[in-house]
Amino acid sequence: MLDHAAYVEVRYAARWAGLAVVPVIAKLHPREMDAIRVDSGAALIVAGEPAYDALLDGPALDCAHRAPGDLTWLFYTSGTTGRPKRVLLTHRKLYAMPACCFIDVDEVGAEDANAYAAPISHGAGLYNFAFVARGARHGVPASGGFDAAERVALSRSVGRLCLFAAPTMVKRLVDRVESCNAPVDGFRSIVIGGGGSNIDPCDVEVLLLRHPGAFEVAVVGQPDAEWARWRCPSSSARASTPLRATHCSHRKQTGTERRGASQTVIRQPGGQPS
Repeated sequence: MLDHAAYVEVRYAARWAGLAVVPVIAKLHPREMDAIRVDSGAALIVAGEPAYDALLDGPALDCAHRAPGDLTWLFYTSGTTGRPKRVLLTHRKLYAMPACCFIDVDEVGAEDANAYAAPISHGAGLYNFAFVARGARHGVPASGGFDAAERVALSRSVGRLCLFAAPTMVKRLVDRVESCNAPVDGFRSIVIGGGGSNIDPCDVEVLLLRHPGAFEVAVVGQPDAEWARWRCPSSSARASTPLRATHCSHRKQTGTERRGASQTVIRQPGGQPS
């Protein structure tokens, strides 16, 4: 399905039932979807509102107890740098994720709104746990996709929007803001990410000069297998300090490992990550 509130509801319902989920966005090619279906061994497919509504008519289930190391989310990378790779997310990892987010990325308040920009089935959806933990708001635009004008309007009507967006989305958003001279105080934070995407430091500098309300931007370049493991400090993001930008081109120089992060990359006989 396209982005929809049902994505979040199904995810928590599956955890309640002790099941593992395999989120997939409807924009994938049918052959990509089928490859993920076969590889994951999915037993049930929820594809759109009719299928979701049918689930609501079923009997209520008791909460199933699972061990912290049990699988709860089979995450497939976007495949922008090669064949999509499986990432096994356990209950323990999803318990730790919000805590690490508050420590290493940003704090979240109940008044904040997670306005999903990138697909909920992917990186943007991972941030839902931090917002649920803080009792914050969740917003899925009526378009079910990314429309820059719609996001700017939401920033004015909802306020304190927090986004996880790809660089191309951010570029479209900034172009919209500048074309209509819209205020940006309705946006609280934007996390820019995406496998295989590059952000030119010059573009970042230009944006910072045009929008002095932003204090710091940290850009980390990493190999695919270590994506999201390393970060750049952003202590000035919450302080009233002069504008400055930090560009981390290599983790060994300026990046620090995120707390509680550990990874295992399983490789096939040919050497490629699986």
